[in-house]
Amino acid sequence: MKFFKIGLTISALLTAMVLFSPQPVRASGLDSGTAVTFDQPVEIPGKVLAAGTYAFVQEGPTIVRIWDKDQTHLIATLMTNAAEQQQFEPRQEFEFDTPDASNPKVLKAWFFDSGTLGREFIYQDKSK
Repeated sequence: MKFFKIGLTISALLTAMVLFSPQPVRASGLDSGTAVTFDQPVEIPGKVLAAGTYAFVQEGPTIVRIWDKDQTHLIATLMTNAAEQQQFEPRQEFEFDTPDASNPKVLKAWFFDSGTLGREFIYQDKSK
């Protein structure tokens, strides 16, 4: 029952954040993660997310789970490394790499609003 209440609360927060999110790639804070709306496809390890709203939730020290906007459908469970940004930005943000204009942006890292630390996504070397 406790998990149901937590899930319901998180879903309500996600819905409110999506409705009031003014920027397409800005993140809004959750207690344990980030709700974000991408205005174009974004590559994550192993797949490409279509434009839309997603919930990024940290599960333990190295795992990040990506859910649909209502947190009812798990999209990916990803292993991550610790990441550090050079300057503290007092907001949550994502770092991207764009290999070329014909491919989607590649999500490199997710930083939290608690400081310079975040999570770096691990990609397999495609050259092997």
